[in-house]
Parts: sequence; structure tokens; C-alpha cells
Amino acid sequence: MMRVWPPATRSMLSRQAIVVVVVFLVLFFVGGGSRCEAETLETASLHVDYSVARRMPDTLFGLFFEEINHAGSGGLWAELVSNRGFEAGANTSNIDPWSIIGDESSVHVTTDLSSCFSQNPVAVRIEVVCDDCPAGGVGIYNPGFWGMNVEEGKTYNLVMHIRSLESVELTASLTCSNGLQNLASNSVRWKETIGPWEERPGHYGDVWHYWTDDGLGYYDFLQDAIDSLEFARGSKESTWGSVRAAMGHPEPFPLKYVALGNEDCEIFKPTYQENYPKFYNAIREAYPDIQIISNCDGSSRPLDHPADLYDFHVFVSEYAVNNDKGGDAGNGSLLASLAEAAFLTGLEKNSDVIQMASYAPLFVNENDRTWNPDAIVFNSWQQYGTPSYLMQTYFRESSGSVIHPVTISSSYFDLLAASAITWQDNEDIFLRVKIVNFGPSAVNFTISSSGLQAGVNAAKSTVTVLTSSNLLDENSFSEPNKVVPVTRELPNAAQEMQFLLPFSLTSFDLAMF
Repeated sequence: MMRVWPPATRSMLSRQAIVVVVVFLVLFFVGGGSRCEAETLETASLHVDYSVARRMPDTLFGLFFEEINHAGSGGLWAELVSNRGFEAGANTSNIDPWSIIGDESSVHVTTDLSSCFSQNPVAVRIEVVCDDCPAGGVGIYNPGFWGMNVEEGKTYNLVMHIRSLESVELTASLTCSNGLQNLASNSVRWKETIGPWEERPGHYGDVWHYWTDDGLGYYDFLQDAIDSLEFARGSKESTWGSVRAAMGHPEPFPLKYVALGNEDCEIFKPTYQENYPKFYNAIREAYPDIQIISNCDGSSRPLDHPADLYDFHVFVSEYAVNNDKGGDAGNGSLLASLAEAAFLTGLEKNSDVIQMASYAPLFVNENDRTWNPDAIVFNSWQQYGTPSYLMQTYFRESSGSVIHPVTISSSYFDLLAASAITWQDNEDIFLRVKIVNFGPSAVNFTISSSGLQAGVNAAKSTVTVLTSSNLLDENSFSEPNKVVPVTRELPNAAQEMQFLLPFSLTSFDLAMF
């Protein structure tokens, strides 16, 4: 937390067209037990036909970033002060979360429109009314985003713009004080999110109900249609391209896709389809090479508007297990990650139709869980990955790789999923077989392959397993590594192998000679 004392006190200061398919997987706990020591042992065989191959899109798996759960403001953005410009809230008398130091008999704190920044006009006025002020001083303090992580040996920059009637000496103070007294434009205008951060006015997001100071603005993660595209794609001689160049990025960004809207094609938003052609035509005329993504679900209604990727080319814009119905996902359980992994193997096998997919939400501040579960959980000083995050590392080589047909034979088939791909690093080529067992029983698997043009190099082959003692296990700040993948060598790697697989996501990487 940062404390600020006003200039009038001696203590002063003592030290930022596509089908958009949102997929929610509803989980139900499978079976009566949750431990690996299942009463019955299931059997299954899996066969990979290496002679049949199809290349998957380079764009198959990507990242989804959204200002939700304080992912940007109070998360990735390095600003430690919450509501640094005193703009947050529906009216300027509310400068939450700032609080006063002292009491109302010692100091009066108000706001007015006297800031030195035209786009961020609100300033805080501090009037000291005590003759004999408390030894600790009076003023205001900021708690940050549920705390500020300040580490010894690191450098932090504090910037203040202060107007005073007399010369003052200022000092900054960082403290763990608590129990202090609390003090009592809703659209993103991208042009106000570029330029010096102290001049960005910020905005209140009515969707997720908190203020963002736009420290992560358009320049930082790319977002009024043609002008914004010109900022990203225009030459440095163009109006907005020159602004980009002046910010130190003369070369255009490689922007290839633009989505019009986000979850807007519902019945209660009838203007989306009415306005869509206006945006489509304007973008198409200015940037004919950009692929335009429609926001409508073609599985529930006919798509009668222009788009470049839709109907047969599917964009799974957000996938994740959803815990709205009070299921087994928790804050990110192993079971949730296994359900998602099974889903992703289906995306791989249907990647002739599916072009892009991304997990959402990516981040969540533990103090603002708007959505559960999420991939990465953090607070002001620590973080951990959920099993869903760790699961995705199994699929990082899938984009642009080659997929092969997989056949599973088992009476336990409904609780199993698998895929097989060929990928390569700087030295070797690998056949990766991923198997998901999201049931309560261990499965004795016979894994075989045919059509291999080369032998299996057991010395460089590995197996990686994501599992735990209970399907509902989760990671946490106290146990960040409770559920983590474990990789070991695979000395018996061959074209035919037998393995006992618990409920888990297991990946076999067979190196080829």
C-alpha cells in the first residue's frame, strides 16, 4: 500500500465467415469413487495409423486475453496504484479505493476538475485543517490492487503531478497499515488508450463492473474500426500509422484477422446483424486481405451475412469447463482439465474444419473471481497455474503439426479420448500419442502403430502424466504443485507397448530414428 501526505504537513510524503462457438463443458462426477485404486481394471487397445496424415492449421491453438478478473488492470499491467488518476466510479466524489490517513477533523479530501491533463481532468484536493497534526501525519493512501508487492533490491518509479501554494518537500512511504477510513464513461475509446499513460483517462467497464486505467491500452494488445486498423496496419506515412511510428513501432503489425463483436449475435442484441455489413464493407474495402470473423453461431441459425470464416470454418473463440451449475470444476480441478483435454483431442481430429481455438479466461485475480475456473491465478505477489493451464502445455506443438487416425477399442470407450500427431524439435521427429482417461478406473492400455517409416528411438522417448490422488484435486497458493505433469524416460518405447493408465492425461512422445 502506498501512503501520500499532502504538502501542508511536515511529515509530507514519508516513501499500473467464422462461427463463434463458446463451448462450456458441464462436468458431472463419474463413478462412486475418486481414487486410482479402482475395484475393476478396464482394458483398451489403441492403434495409430501413421501412414495416413493431415496437416493441422498453424492457427489451431492460441491465446485469449480479455479485461476480466483484473487480468490487465491489477494483473499484467505493471501499475501498482489502483485508480491512479482518481477517475474511477460513476461520479468524481468517489475515489475508491483511496483512503484517508488521520480523521475528518484533521484533513478534508475532495475532488475537482483541476488536473493538468485535459483527457484526465479529475484531481484530488487535500486540505489540512489540524494545527497539531498526528505524529504519523495526515493525508491519503492507496492499497493497490489488494496489496502492492514491493521487493527489496528492486527499483520502483513513483510519479506524481502536484500543484501547491508554497514550496514543499515530498517523501514516499510504503507501509502495511490497515484499518484506515474509506472515502466515499463506459465505452473503450481506443484513441484515449494510447500515448503517455498518465494522460489516459481510463474507463469503467459495465460488463465486469470495475475501473481500468487503460494502462494496457490499444498499443499494448491491439484493439473504432478503420482508424484502429490503420494504427495497426497502415504505413508510417498514414494518419494513424504515423502515430504508431512515433511510439517507436514504424513497421505495421502483422494483423491478419478481425472479429466483429463479441457474443453479440443473440436475440437480445438485434442491432448486431443490422450493423455488421457496414463494418464488413468498410474493412473489406480498406484491407481486402484481412480475414473477417463473424460473431454468429451457425449451428442455431442460418448465416446470411458476409464473412470470410463461418459455417465450414469454425472459430472456437472460448472453450473451458464452466462451473455455473455447481459441478465438479471448482476453481480448476484435475477433472475439469481432463474434460477439456478430451475436448481438445476432438478439435485436433476435426482441424480440417476448425481453424482456431483458445482457452478463456486466461487470468484471474483471486480477489475478483468473476469467472470460474481460469488458467492462471494470481494476487499481488504470487501466482500458480491450474490443471487446465498445465493441460494446455500438452497441445503447444499441435498447431501446424500432422495428425494421424486413432482407433480405440474398449467397453470403457465413453470415458476415453485420444489423438496422435507428428511434431519435431530442432533435432528429432516425434510421434506423440495423447490419451485422456477421465473415468474412475485405471485402464490397461495396449498401444500399437502401423505405417511407421522409421524405428522408435527409446533413448529419446518420454512419457508425461498429469494426474493426482483425487479427480477433484486443485492447485492453490499453499499447494501450487499439487497437480503437475511428471515426465520420465520411456526405455521400453516401441511400436507396441502396454501401460496402466489412471485417470489422467498421458502423453507418449516416441522419438523416430
